[in-house]
Amino acid sequence: MQDDPNNQSLVQPDQVVIDTPPLYLPIEDNMLIGVLDDAERRGQTIRSKLQIDRRSQQNVDFWKGDQVDASKLDARYQSAHVDNVVRQNLENKIKLATGHMPDIFAAPPDRQDYNQEAARDIQQFMRERLDSGTIKRLLKNALRKLDLEFLGVIKVRWDYLAKDFKFELLDGKDILFGEGAKVYEDGYTIDGTDVLFHYAEEPTQQVLNTFKDKATELLQVLGANGKEIPSRIRRTEAHFRWYDQKGECHEGIVWRYGPVILGKMKQPYFDYDNLKINYFEKARKPFILASYCNLGESVYESTTDFEQGIPINRIINRRRRQITEIADRSIPKMVFTGNAMTKEQARNINPSPNEAVILNDTVDDVNKGFATIPATPPNPIMYKDLMDLRGRLNSMFAVQGAVNVEAGRAAGESGVSKQITREGDLVTSDDIMEITVERVVGEMAGWIMQLSRMFYDDDRPPVRITDRDGETEYVKLNRDKIETDIQVVVKASTQDKQTRRADALQMLTAKAIDPYTLIEDLNANNPKERFRRLMAFIKGSASGDFSQYMEIVGIDPNTHMATEQDAARDIEVLSGGQQVAIKLPSEKYVSTFLAF
Repeated sequence: MQDDPNNQSLVQPDQVVIDTPPLYLPIEDNMLIGVLDDAERRGQTIRSKLQIDRRSQQNVDFWKGDQVDASKLDARYQSAHVDNVVRQNLENKIKLATGHMPDIFAAPPDRQDYNQEAARDIQQFMRERLDSGTIKRLLKNALRKLDLEFLGVIKVRWDYLAKDFKFELLDGKDILFGEGAKVYEDGYTIDGTDVLFHYAEEPTQQVLNTFKDKATELLQVLGANGKEIPSRIRRTEAHFRWYDQKGECHEGIVWRYGPVILGKMKQPYFDYDNLKINYFEKARKPFILASYCNLGESVYESTTDFEQGIPINRIINRRRRQITEIADRSIPKMVFTGNAMTKEQARNINPSPNEAVILNDTVDDVNKGFATIPATPPNPIMYKDLMDLRGRLNSMFAVQGAVNVEAGRAAGESGVSKQITREGDLVTSDDIMEITVERVVGEMAGWIMQLSRMFYDDDRPPVRITDRDGETEYVKLNRDKIETDIQVVVKASTQDKQTRRADALQMLTAKAIDPYTLIEDLNANNPKERFRRLMAFIKGSASGDFSQYMEIVGIDPNTHMATEQDAARDIEVLSGGQQVAIKLPSEKYVSTFLAF
């Protein structure tokens, strides 16, 4: 974490009233420390057994290009060849999976006008916030971490300074899940986790300011045995599930540093007094997990395409190095007999094609005194093996079509072949969209509803909504609208932008699409304005009068016509025997010429 005193990556307990009865956590500190220490040990055991840290580091190093140990190569004739196919394919897979955001719908409880209006406003608000560049970048990074670190973890929090919700992608090294944590097929992804530890390194002074009631106790621990108090410390935020004496389940949160409990409370993002306010049916940990290839053994991915592709990529690197080394040695060798010339003369022979070789008089036959050993180029089988290996990786990541286009190999393919290859790629990307991206965005929408219901107030300024036509609308999200019994539904869009454009152009050829829909499907900005310009241009082409078109595009025809001053200047130029640029003449321009 950056050394920023305003860093809000963790829930700040001084921003929530801890001592109120709804958030009070009736657990003794000593008991809580013992339970959390045991859960942390068990979680570390599971993580070590699965070798998550070692495997994640291997994936990250390979993604960065650290694939060959150059110290094991002879630098005189060997070089570290790295063909990072897995990284290229992973990035292409992520692009395909996030190329089209899921569709977001707000379903009203009935057909009453007020509820219909509330659903429309909430739907516009959701699409504005979730179909944004920030969320798209977050989703791409989450999918990347999913492949490299076996899990993508997004934290949800309410920013009390900005008075708005935030989504933050966490580093896998800063998260530890308790024993038995899993991602269930139904419900929210975090619901299968009993305990979760979030570690954060922060400036010591920031921690002291945040937990003022525990500042003295914390300083005693940090300065024990005369130790110098560090400028930064790594504290723990534990989210856990516990059951009271009545058997009721509760979600709690505790902040600690070593033996010091800095603060504790129930999960603050749930209204325990007025349950009707909540969008959720129960309190839950403020985390969203991105998961795709999971056997149900733990919360972590069982394996990923990137991890499976590393052994193949190592062979690709080795084969490329072999081909290069053989090609470097594939130079014809000149051989001379001992009496043809001296060794010094042989060393000085220039391999230039213009070089002439003169042998001594003692050599009667040139063929007996001089010969050339032909070079042996790399075997074509090696090239074929290299291409087969790359093809296997491309198929594994389902990016064969994208790679062919980048490499220029798609030019010789038939249209049917290209379509079959691309459809095969889209099957996998659509699967990732439906299983992972749709679920993550759906949970984001749920958290937006929950936090908005809890913290949005009536005096909040209107939300600015800008549509594709560039038109701005201000939506007032008051509490009555937010607390309406509206359900937000997220559905994956199975048609990406490129397919949508291709279908639109095919319909245009068949004259089965209107101009406005064509502009929309081509994903052009401001389709209404483009349609107005198109209609005015077509009308002007038919009538010969482009005044309406020029008015729409903001051009004053009078400012672009040749004036009286232009006529005087043109007359002078023509008198000198030179040509002038022809412009649309005005009435005064013509009168000046006639008078001359």
